[in-house]
Amino acid sequence: MNTASGRKKPVSPSGVLADKSGQGGTGQAAHRLLDFGRQILAAAPRLTMAAVVGMVCCIVLELAALLLLTPLLAQAHNDGAAARAPLAGLFDPIAARLGFDGLLCGYVVVLGLLSVVLQYSGIVHRRIAYAFVGRLRCDLLAGLLRARWTFVSGLKSAEVTHALTTATVYLVIGAQQFWQLLSGCLVIAVYTAVCAAWSPQITLLAGLGLALPLWLGAMRRDASGAVRRRYAEAGLAYDATVADSLAAVRWAKTHGLTARVFGELKQTLDVYADVDLALLRHASANRTMQAAWGALMMGLTLYLALIRLHLPLAQIVVLLFVFFRLWPRVGSLMTTYHQIDHALPFLEQTLRLTQTIEAAAEAGSDSGGERMALRGAIELRDVSFRYGPQVDGRSPVLDRLNARIDAGAITALIGPSGTGKSTLLDLVAGLLQPTSGQVLIDGRRLSPDLLAAWRNSIACVGTDSPLFHTSLRENLCMGAPGASDAELWQALDFAAAGDFVTRLPDALDTLIGDRGAMLSGGERQRICLARAVLQRPALLILDEATNALDAETEARIFSRLRAWRGDRTVLIVSHRPTVRALADHVLELRCGNLVSLDRGGSGAPGAILKPAAMEQEEAIR
Repeated sequence: MNTASGRKKPVSPSGVLADKSGQGGTGQAAHRLLDFGRQILAAAPRLTMAAVVGMVCCIVLELAALLLLTPLLAQAHNDGAAARAPLAGLFDPIAARLGFDGLLCGYVVVLGLLSVVLQYSGIVHRRIAYAFVGRLRCDLLAGLLRARWTFVSGLKSAEVTHALTTATVYLVIGAQQFWQLLSGCLVIAVYTAVCAAWSPQITLLAGLGLALPLWLGAMRRDASGAVRRRYAEAGLAYDATVADSLAAVRWAKTHGLTARVFGELKQTLDVYADVDLALLRHASANRTMQAAWGALMMGLTLYLALIRLHLPLAQIVVLLFVFFRLWPRVGSLMTTYHQIDHALPFLEQTLRLTQTIEAAAEAGSDSGGERMALRGAIELRDVSFRYGPQVDGRSPVLDRLNARIDAGAITALIGPSGTGKSTLLDLVAGLLQPTSGQVLIDGRRLSPDLLAAWRNSIACVGTDSPLFHTSLRENLCMGAPGASDAELWQALDFAAAGDFVTRLPDALDTLIGDRGAMLSGGERQRICLARAVLQRPALLILDEATNALDAETEARIFSRLRAWRGDRTVLIVSHRPTVRALADHVLELRCGNLVSLDRGGSGAPGAILKPAAMEQEEAIR
């Protein structure tokens, strides 16, 4: 794996959340939870400190409200025995001075402050969650942009989309619930300590009562955990099916296959719904168990306090208050933990995908915007390339190919489909690395250290060049941020697009729709060409970039390309015969070899470049 300095290495799921041998289910759960917490705490250190301060304030205010309640009730009922309870005397001086009205106002103020701190803490927790998820997203996207093109082209886009959208929603919830779990545990500990000082017997009973549903929940965790993993997998499958179905809408309508596409989508949705219902049944069973057990424990607590221990009324009221505060918190604690546990499979998916992508990182480093000039030529020397390992029996796409693309000239690349034209373009652009041989730029090997600078110097327009759901101006400026309106119109005129853009409702500010859906195929190609021209590239690659244009528009663009001779280098792939008249050189590919070189223009044939296999055969003869 490439671990160049300055790159953040993602956390391996095997080292963070994967199961550990030799540990039981509870040990695995604790380990996964602790690792999840460590990642959240490390996401935003300053915000984490603010969250800790808020948590401490909440605990202090919760304790103050609890301790104020006893003298408040004692004064209301003139119950002196309540004031003699442990910890209750802490507020005796204040109670004597303020009286009932003052204590009541103080209690209300404490609760008001607690509400403010809780609101503040909730915002901080959400910001930490977004920082945590933002780091995961950035790691994934950065790794994707650094990965080898052969890997990226074979990656299922729906898996990446799922990790960046659906998974992050659950991770934000899980990260925020982690803080609820942490603060809930601390508050329960404080409440338990106060109750133990008042009545150890009741506290012991309550502790045993609280421990039982927690233990039963832990016993059911393995079954619910399996359902949660199935839920995450079903969510990924659903997102992938939705993406495929949306991409196939036009094809399905054209071929009368809408029912089949709908059936596959509905089947995936049904599976997703079934798993969701199974998850809901587990959660409902837990809540029912907690409610029934809570009612039983409340009855036992009242019986012990009134009949056996004969506690003062004020203490009984406070204990009941604590019980009613504590029991929902325990139930909430279990729900919170289940929500965190629900998020962990999504985290595992994201980390596993990020690790896989990082393992495919290409060598080299960022050039920082540096560009390369092209003054001599691009040369391919004995270049061979094959997809996949040699042992799989596939023939090489390119076999010991030699070619030269002169700087400042227009070179056309022609040949039947499947002969390696697109592969050759990707080699020239540095997206692919030769299996053997070299690609030279002005005599320098296109090494990993030069890749970023070389790509900054290239613009490519293909049949699938992307347009984005934003204004025409923003689409153009993606190739040249900060370009003036005059430069935009100049580039549009070069691409023979100025006339139709002036007729658009808002001209440059017209919203062009998803992938340029508001434009025709030819208009999209011209916008992409204008965007490429704005980059002022050293090399302009046109891969069937005019196949959707009429002959007149194509001729206008070609006339402008001729004006570039001597200043810019143009490499064109096209099946149209008009390209021969435009080009200074014509390279013809057949079966992975360069078989002929025409001078272009007149179409007069040049030297025949024979495949390496033919040269070997003639040498033997």
